[in-house]
Amino acid sequence: MRAIGYLRRSVSKDPTREVSREVQTDAIRALAKRHGHELPDASLYVDWGLSGRTGTRPEYQRMIAAIEAGEVDALYAYSLSRLGRSVAQLASLIQLCGAKGTAVRLVVDSVDTSTASGRMMASILGSVAEFESDVASERARAATAIRVERGERIGRPFYGEGTTDNPEAVVQAFRDAGSYSGAARLLNERGVKPRDSAVGKWWPSSVQHIVRRVAPGEVPPLQRRGARTRQAHRFAGLLLCPAPECAPQGVILTASTETRHGTIKRTRYLCRYGAFRQHERVAVSEHKILPAIKREVARLHVPGATEDVIAADAAALADIEVRRARLVALAESGLALDIVRSRMVALDAEATAIGTRTALVEVPSLDWDWAPADINAVMRSMLDGIVLDPATLRPIAYRWREGLGDWLQPET
Repeated sequence: MRAIGYLRRSVSKDPTREVSREVQTDAIRALAKRHGHELPDASLYVDWGLSGRTGTRPEYQRMIAAIEAGEVDALYAYSLSRLGRSVAQLASLIQLCGAKGTAVRLVVDSVDTSTASGRMMASILGSVAEFESDVASERARAATAIRVERGERIGRPFYGEGTTDNPEAVVQAFRDAGSYSGAARLLNERGVKPRDSAVGKWWPSSVQHIVRRVAPGEVPPLQRRGARTRQAHRFAGLLLCPAPECAPQGVILTASTETRHGTIKRTRYLCRYGAFRQHERVAVSEHKILPAIKREVARLHVPGATEDVIAADAAALADIEVRRARLVALAESGLALDIVRSRMVALDAEATAIGTRTALVEVPSLDWDWAPADINAVMRSMLDGIVLDPATLRPIAYRWREGLGDWLQPET
């Protein structure tokens, strides 16, 4: 069993409302000495710059753990508000100390929970501490609202509004260098001090903020990127990694091209997770899987759409709309809604089947002499993915888009 002390100072910067660390330390050591205890530095738990309302004070949590372990005979603090400003938190602490036989003794409040009157006084003072904290928060919010209404700035002023700031030097450095990173380097070389002395140097992002605000005319126009082009590899976005770690998520292999003297040497597909050693590296060369994929794609033969087929589909869709209108009229006349709903579902399924048949006949043919980007566009209109064998890395299954599998001829 030992005695411990707890010190805390909030984030407030007002020296008239806060007690220094030295004053708190001397006061609680004197109180502990009167009760026959010594408080070496190792027995002090200190949370400096943290509000008493927060529940994430690290030293406070360590102190609670020591009390729960039954290692503490007495807890000394400068005042009840140093321990916390929440009635619930203080009540929980007092209750824990009572259950573990730990006396709580305070300097300013003259509280000693080893007595019945001390425990009562601690609960009363806890309510007072929370009340004072609530009043202070209300006053701070009211003062902020008044400043906002007056149009005053809330928070730190912009660079250039201070008497020692030099925004002209920042803009001039940007003119001289022609870039934000170059301006930051010039400012550091010229000895221009940034406002934040803790950082100690200029960064491109800081220069950019100042130039955009102080001299917007110096900012170059935004360069828009061109539209995203189609994939430049035949099977980009189609090959699935066969590794067990990737198979459940359906990780797509990433395409890469090796060139020599401007000529494509080979195209490979790799798993991006293999580089992080989550599994053995997977790399598939395109020329090794190309023959098998060509054979599979050759099995797809979509019949062409004749004028008679197109006319019949159009007539069928028109008839479906007429029947749908009749069902709506029946529903308005009082026919049971469940009957109307079931018939509507049947009509929707019939219309979907006709639309699928029409879409199938629009699948374009594929010429393997086309550019890789054009081949990839057709492949992705037909397939959702290609499954590889984990051992041989050869294609073993193809995920055809819905309906296309009905047009596959048997394998020869």
